[in-house]
Amino acid sequence: MKYIFVEFEGFQYWIEVNQHGFALRQITKVNDCVQISCRDNCLAEGIVDIDDYCQQITAQQFEHMWHNTTKPFRRIWEIEKEKYAIGQRISGVIQYFYPHGAIFSVGRIQGCSNRSTSQSIHSEISGVISGFDEKNMWLFLKEE
Repeated sequence: MKYIFVEFEGFQYWIEVNQHGFALRQITKVNDCVQISCRDNCLAEGIVDIDDYCQQITAQQFEHMWHNTTKPFRRIWEIEKEKYAIGQRISGVIQYFYPHGAIFSVGRIQGCSNRSTSQSIHSEISGVISGFDEKNMWLFLKEE
């Protein structure tokens, strides 16, 4: 993984980039508005140019910023996660697509399914919960 910080035209970005050059997690800040990729559709699309305007940061620096930015949502995640169990059948609505797969909403939280490439945004998705992504605060869905 590579971790970068970009400051450009009043925007600040903290981005985690995988070995293929795709963003996996991102924080975007402009003025007092903050978006985080685990809750908002704000992940960089395509291969991230890590050379221009970028400052390399450490994994610890990124994780510190990620922790502080996601902290207000952790309580909601912990409460909502208790309503779901591995193997439980659920349905949600696809909100957008990331390199991880289809990101869908279910109640007050979101989930990720890596098998929904043939479906479209705002379509229903269903399957069983196969796990939990604590960093992104997502349910993992196995479609059937």
